[in-house]
This record gives sequence, C-alpha cells and structure tokens, in this order.
Amino acid sequence: MSQEIVENIERGYEAVSRLDAEALVALCEPNVEFHSRVAEAEGVTYRGHDGVRDFIAGLSEAFEWVRTEPLEVIDGGDRAVVCNRFRARGRGSEVEVEERFFHAIRARHGKALRWAFYPSKAEPSKLSGFGSRRCRRRTPSPSYQPGAAAASTGSTESQPAVN
Repeated sequence: MSQEIVENIERGYEAVSRLDAEALVALCEPNVEFHSRVAEAEGVTYRGHDGVRDFIAGLSEAFEWVRTEPLEVIDGGDRAVVCNRFRARGRGSEVEVEERFFHAIRARHGKALRWAFYPSKAEPSKLSGFGSRRCRRRTPSPSYQPGAAAASTGSTESQPAVN
C-alpha cells in the first residue's frame, strides 16, 4: 500500500470527524461505493460523490458530533482493512456512543473506490484476500485527541472540539 493511500485513509477519517463532505469527496473516486454502519439497518449503499454527501448529511442529522479514528490499518496493496474507533453524541438524545468496527477500503489511483463496513476483522480480511498479512498499527492522528477538551475545561465529560 502506498503512503498516499494510507494518508488518504487518515484524511478520510478526519473528514468524517469534521462532517466535511467535500473533503471526503475529494478522497473518493467519482463512482465510489460507500457502505455505512449507520445506514446498515436500512440496507443503504451510498454511490458516487452525491452518495458520500448524503452519508455525511445523514451523520450530521443523527449526531451532534462524530469522531472517527483509524486504530489499525492492514496493508493489502490497493486494499486495506481498517479497525475504526467511532464515537458520537446523538442529536437531541445527547447519548454518547462508542464502537469499534472494520472497514474494507479499496483504492484506485490513490482514492477510495469502495468503502464497506464489517462488524469484525475476519470477514473483510477474508473477502479482501489478506490471509495472514501483518498488521501495521497506526497512531491516532493529531486531530483526534480524546479527552483533550475535557482536560482543558476541567470537566470529566468528553467534549470533542468542534471544527
């Protein structure tokens, strides 16, 4: 996997955390296929740049804030399996959720062509032909600092900075 693809994966998660549709669109092929954990219950698949925009709009409607962090990237050439830490606060309910799940990402020309959700690492790894390839751990990006806002305010409640 090229460094460009790894950096674009990180930028993609940062764009989702900012709920920045255009930044995410810039990292995707025009015919990208996007499967989301949030839309899984409805069986929704987002297609193309407009689909990516719809995905971000849906997140914005459902959550006050979202933070995503790629914890682990498994190299597969033009493909990667990413362990994702997802945190969010429900709009209206103010309920905070945290979950870890996996994305299988396929790239073409350095941009995402397919981005699919899976609840465990086994399924995307098997489907993507990774076998027993070694994992490459990623450190959290500088834009994701859990508890940083809480520490600066003296609060014990997590309050991610709004971008």
